[in-house]
Amino acid sequence: MDALPEQYGAWIREALGAPLARENKATCSDCAMCKPWPPVDRFNLDTKCCTFNPALPNFRVGAVLADEDPAGARGREVARARIRSGDGATPLELSAPRAYALAYPRLSRDGFGKDRDMLCPFYDQGNCSIWKWREAVCGTYFCKYDRGDKGRQVWNDTRRLLLVIEGAVARWCALGAGIEDAALHSIVVLDQAAREGSTPEVTSKDRVERAWGSWIGREEEFYLRCWELAKPLGWKDVLKLAGSEGDELARALWSRFHVGLSKELPAKLRLQAFTVHGAKDRSVVITGYNGADMVDVDRDAVAALTRFDGRLVEVVLDEIARRDGVTLSREKVRELVDHNILKPV
Repeated sequence: MDALPEQYGAWIREALGAPLARENKATCSDCAMCKPWPPVDRFNLDTKCCTFNPALPNFRVGAVLADEDPAGARGREVARARIRSGDGATPLELSAPRAYALAYPRLSRDGFGKDRDMLCPFYDQGNCSIWKWREAVCGTYFCKYDRGDKGRQVWNDTRRLLLVIEGAVARWCALGAGIEDAALHSIVVLDQAAREGSTPEVTSKDRVERAWGSWIGREEEFYLRCWELAKPLGWKDVLKLAGSEGDELARALWSRFHVGLSKELPAKLRLQAFTVHGAKDRSVVITGYNGADMVDVDRDAVAALTRFDGRLVEVVLDEIARRDGVTLSREKVRELVDHNILKPV
């Protein structure tokens, strides 16, 4: 089943010739980062990972407003309130309020997944009220990956590509709806300056209001128009809009997906540094590339991992079986490779 939001999933599926599978270890409805075991730096059950205020491109805002699904009622209500406030509402996107954007770098260092002051306004009783229409960052974030660091890299590449596509499609929609090109450029410059705190809020707000042109006071209608324009776009359409940068990122993603996710074991492997988080019954919980993405390994097998010293994998597995009396499956070795606990020589 496709793991990406609606529309985005279809684009990436065509780009790769296959869907990006769901990450089964990242259980959003029953947060994997809120459980008492294994012993890791847990998230707050009242926030989960939703301590991020997304910047929804104009056409996704329109999709939220146009969707009549009762499950999205809260999302539509929040979007309308934010549009009315004008704080973060531009012809290109509906982004975090200025105060939130300025505070986020500081708060996120220790508060991500924990601080209620950072909670996304679209968070609704443990769920995302715009889940179907979430943007590139939220749509590609996972706390854990079925293929470890290999999976993380695929999703990071997907995020980079979708962010470029979002920007290109949002600009194309705004121009198609009658916003002037010079006004869009001004918004981009002002947005960056505002996030850095170098532009007075009143100046930024005044220029954004002027950028709306004939759409001022009809912002909801504008976002709906953007969705009408973007809804029919297919993969070839958005790739063309994304230009050479999009094409380069698409090629990189294709390679990462089809080559990087190969399940073939390298011929020779060497043990890397890893962290032990605890033990339960016969298993020891260890991590490699990410302190939150854990691997369960048999107690006896953990000690035997030191035998991976750059020799052929088949030789090492045979030696572990004969000398340590441990059967280490090729699937478990693959998992350790995915998590950068074992690396090719």
